[in-house]
Amino acid sequence: MKFKILMVYGLLFSTVLWVNAQSKYTPQQVEASDDIKVIANFIKYNPDHPDTPKFKAKLYNILNGNTSNDSKKKTASTPVVVEKKSSSKTTSSIKNNSSKTENEKAADMINHLLGDTPNENEAYFSVRNKSKCPIILKISDGKKTLELNIPASGRNATLLQKGTYQFSSTICNAQFSTSKKVTDDMEMVLGN
Repeated sequence: MKFKILMVYGLLFSTVLWVNAQSKYTPQQVEASDDIKVIANFIKYNPDHPDTPKFKAKLYNILNGNTSNDSKKKTASTPVVVEKKSSSKTTSSIKNNSSKTENEKAADMINHLLGDTPNENEAYFSVRNKSKCPIILKISDGKKTLELNIPASGRNATLLQKGTYQFSSTICNAQFSTSKKVTDDMEMVLGN
């Protein structure tokens, strides 16, 4: 009799452990949810489920702030592309070797453009990209180099110290290189 009671308790206990080891969520619930905990729970307890790669991509997009409808339309066969940031000296010089945040740089540019007394040593430099290809414009004064990313059919800007610069880039597989003396605010238009 004691053996039967122990056997029943053993079965109940193992069933409780098995149920607790399973995900609390169904694939449909995970599909409809943007809650990180729900998605992570399903991935943790169902690593071999056919939808797990799709849910991993969804979790990655949510963690990186991309919760647009485009990320919800992705299928399991859609790869997640991760761009690695270069650690070269030129990339670090994008920040003009300063600890300013993007907001502070934007404020400096706005103050330069709208202020009554703009800094006499700086010039506002704007680049407009008319091509269908993104451009990385390398700007060098011989001492330091910065790279300015300009999206396809977009624009970007920075403040440069007045002086002579070498500008170079590849625009849709066509090489571009020129030398300009920056003495005042200017805009450069690039395209096919």
